[in-house]
This record gives sequence, structure tokens and C-alpha cells, in this order.
Amino acid sequence: LEHIHEYSGSRLRGAVFGVGWSPKKDDKQKNLLLSLLGHSEPLVIAEAIDALRHSDYGDLWPRIEPLLRHESPYVIGAALRYARFALPPEQALQILKDALPNPDSIVRQNALDELGDLGDRRALEFIRPFCDDPDPDVRQAANTAYETIAEVSKEREQP
Repeated sequence: LEHIHEYSGSRLRGAVFGVGWSPKKDDKQKNLLLSLLGHSEPLVIAEAIDALRHSDYGDLWPRIEPLLRHESPYVIGAALRYARFALPPEQALQILKDALPNPDSIVRQNALDELGDLGDRRALEFIRPFCDDPDPDVRQAANTAYETIAEVSKEREQP
């Protein structure tokens, strides 16, 4: 942890990933990850958000929420993943729904992936139009989310 600020690029992202998956959780680790939310490299910020999520720091939404308006689709995608993890389902559903019209396909894909993982049947009406999205990755995410929610709904209906 003491040397992480000496790294850059893919080495820094790899180190942040490792911190996020470390079984050790403490304030030093948490503060390091929080300090990276202001990093100049968007992929480092995204990795820091994901590391906070993997470290089960679910109480940081006030620090993550402003990143939904970041210029990088990778940062926004990480913030969407964090929202589904940290927020009550109703609130996460609204945030994910609001991200769907984003012009960047990476953001749409992340929102659809998280809607599928949320498993809320009400999301089906929001997902359906993206099954015909011009981007093939978005179409795949929409179809997968739709199928996942349909399967979860069937499982819930069975006694």
C-alpha cells in the first residue's frame, strides 16, 4: 500500500484490483481507494470504485454518486455497478433506468448488465428497446438481462 502511488498505468490498475480483492480490510486500504477517486486516469478511478465494491464498502454512495456524471463511460459504468451493490433495489432500479439513454454504448451495456443482476421484473419494459440497439454488445447485454430476469421470475413463482 505504501508504494502504490509510485505506480502508473496498468501496473497501478493491477495493484488497485489486488487491494480490492484482498481479504484484509482496514481504514488505510479504504482511504487509499477513496484517494484514487480523484485520479487523472479514468480507468484507475473505475478500478478504485470496483475495489471499494469488492471490499464491501457499501456506505460510500455519497462519494460515488457524483461520478455518474464523469466524462468517462468506464467511470460511469463502475459507478452503476456500485449503485446496484450499495443501494436499496428501488433506488438502484431508478439510477440504472436513468442511465439507459446515455449515448455511450459502454454506459448502456453496464446499466443493462446491472438491471439483469438486479432481477426486478419491472425492468423488462426498460430493457426491451435495447434488444434492437445498434451496438452488438448492448444488444447482447439487453438479451442477457431480459433472459436473466425472466428466469429469476420463473424461479420466484415456483413453490
